[in-house]
Amino acid sequence: MKSTYCRLFAYFSIFAAFALLATGAPSFAQTERATLEGTVTDPSGGAISGANVKVTAVGTAISQERKTNSSGYYRFPGLPVGQFTVTVSNPSFKTKVIEQVILLVGETHTLDVSLTVGEIEDKVLITAEAGPAERTRAS
Repeated sequence: MKSTYCRLFAYFSIFAAFALLATGAPSFAQTERATLEGTVTDPSGGAISGANVKVTAVGTAISQERKTNSSGYYRFPGLPVGQFTVTVSNPSFKTKVIEQVILLVGETHTLDVSLTVGEIEDKVLITAEAGPAERTRAS
């Protein structure tokens, strides 16, 4: 009877060890990453919805892009640690480039960006000229 309890205890111990390793391993892997988040606003502090935020790793030139939500908020979870360049743009505003953004292990880095109003330019491009209409024939 004693050996049955010993076997059950051994099996339970092995199962518990595997369960602990299985649940603990993903959390260790996630600490080697960082998160970048923030809010994009106009000069008056109002949120800019739909702004394009591009994050480029300086060492590898790999980039990711996201649009801000209705509150002007953006978030890049799971970025590798290192140095980044952040580019924020919107058609109604001047593009802003922020260099040397450093992300550290396990960090949630907040980078709020205020865009200034851009100059509106009207451009007209004419590619072809229409000739006089032929009104004497149906073809």
